Amino acid sequence: MPTPKSATGTNYRGRSARAVVRYGLLQLAGVTLLALFLMLVRRWFDIPVWLVWGFLALWVAKDVILYPLVRRCYNRDKRRDQNPMLGARGIAKDRLAPSGYILMDGELWQAEVMEGSQPIQKEESVVARGTRGLTLSVEPDSVETRYGDGGGNKRREIESAIKFMRLCVLDL
Repeated sequence: MPTPKSATGTNYRGRSARAVVRYGLLQLAGVTLLALFLMLVRRWFDIPVWLVWGFLALWVAKDVILYPLVRRCYNRDKRRDQNPMLGARGIAKDRLAPSGYILMDGELWQAEVMEGSQPIQKEESVVARGTRGLTLSVEPDSVETRYGDGGGNKRREIESAIKFMRLCVLDL
């Protein structure tokens, strides 16, 4: 069964083969420079070979440990390169009438309701439709905007999943 994908083309754990390759290639330069430096130091000083390999292993371990912290920077969606905020979803932290703050990807953003949209209540899902400077223009996010107006059990299932995420996962 294929791994489910998010809107950015990565699986839900945030891993992407392209991001891993990109990160690895950028870290390769640092490992190479460290190896060259250690070879020069080994020539000047009597350093055991196991110590050189140990330093290289620690350096690679550092890169592996840091990858989960920086992986979002290496995941890039070409469709959203022009403005990565368009289409992104978040949760209103304040009542937006007409402006307030929303939580999007773990970050707090200033937002205002798009013209013609109703005020957005606190804890309501929103979707970004535009930007003006560092202020996002948002509108309410509904099941219809994501999945069409099919209705029925699927809609209730999706709404209960959204409620579960708000209550348990996002701790809101």
